[in-house]
Amino acid sequence: MFLLTTSLPASAAPQAQFTPFPTPTPGTDGRIIYIAQENDNWWRIAAIFGMGREGVNIILELNDATNETYVIPGEEILLGFGGPAEITPTAGPSPTPAPSLPTPTPQPGSGTLCVILYNDINGDSIRQKEEPSIPDGAISVSDQSDEVSLTETTLSGMEPFCFEELMQGEYTISVAVPDGYNPTTVLSYILVLDPGTETY
Repeated sequence: MFLLTTSLPASAAPQAQFTPFPTPTPGTDGRIIYIAQENDNWWRIAAIFGMGREGVNIILELNDATNETYVIPGEEILLGFGGPAEITPTAGPSPTPAPSLPTPTPQPGSGTLCVILYNDINGDSIRQKEEPSIPDGAISVSDQSDEVSLTETTLSGMEPFCFEELMQGEYTISVAVPDGYNPTTVLSYILVLDPGTETY
């Protein structure tokens, strides 16, 4: 009788294989979903995500299930709710600025300039309604460019003398007092005439 012995090479035990599971993140609706795999059950799903014993009850309640409910591979398992997944906005085209409209150029206009050389009876330098115009005086109106140079002789009465259709701009008004009167205000004055106005 012969005893045959053979020696087999020793081999190391196979290493345990780690099955990676994707980290569930909230969707745009805030729900945290796990897709069931082969051989999954409620306890295994809770263990995968470190939810513990209490986590099993939470998952069952969220999915309207009981311990007797089978987990079907490929079905969506609701694990909870969180904020919606952060979406990084993509840069779009820069808005085109609206073209600026040209500023309208104001059209030149004309106005009326009225002047009265009055008898300041009470000497207060302010014309009262009853203080009349002095006749035989002179009123001159001129603009800064010397394009306008007008002179009128004053008349007696209560109404001022008006220079009409003068173009807008700056004017110098000068008066000459007739003999027998002393001025109680300045004899020359500069004012700006705006279009469409009647200035006294």
